[in-house]
Amino acid sequence: MRSRHKARSIAMQTLYSLDMNGRLRSVALPYSEGFAGFSNEEEKELQSEVVFYATFLVNGVLEHLEQIDGTIRAYIRRRSFDSVSVVDRNILRISVFTLFFCKDVDSDVIIDEAVKLSLEFSTEINYRFINGVLDAIVRDCKAGVLKTEHAEFDEDALRSALRNFDDAGASSGMKFDGDTVRRAIRNFDAEKAYGETVAEESGK
Repeated sequence: MRSRHKARSIAMQTLYSLDMNGRLRSVALPYSEGFAGFSNEEEKELQSEVVFYATFLVNGVLEHLEQIDGTIRAYIRRRSFDSVSVVDRNILRISVFTLFFCKDVDSDVIIDEAVKLSLEFSTEINYRFINGVLDAIVRDCKAGVLKTEHAEFDEDALRSALRNFDDAGASSGMKFDGDTVRRAIRNFDAEKAYGETVAEESGK
């Protein structure tokens, strides 16, 4: 567990560096430029599990960046995306990627890890914002009403995301038909009452 936390920390710092330098959308994939803040010698001293998982997270976020950012934008209605600190943006990106694509990681663990990263690298106030945003996303994923501002959200990716949220057994064996999936990925109007409620909760 400690190795995964370290990997998340390294991935966040690497994405932070790319973001600060305006290279998130231009860097070549698969990412192979090394981890931010680590020399080649220091990287060689890292546990292989840390290197593997950090690399997996960085590549996963970069590959699905538009989908991930579209989801985050939909859940921070009271703030512009650019007003979210670079640290918090990339903590959210890693967390949303993990929620959608890592079936072996429980949603509670993902939120707890995001809060820990925020406390380590951001501020005590901001961790509440991150917790609120992720909690709203998890709740909507479980309900099958995930919002996104990205009109071309990958349907297969969403099917995977929805099936990942069966920790309580409620969705075990459930079959999602096309209408359900399309409803879940529709670009919901920001003025809808439910969206306003989510914005209020995530802005606390």
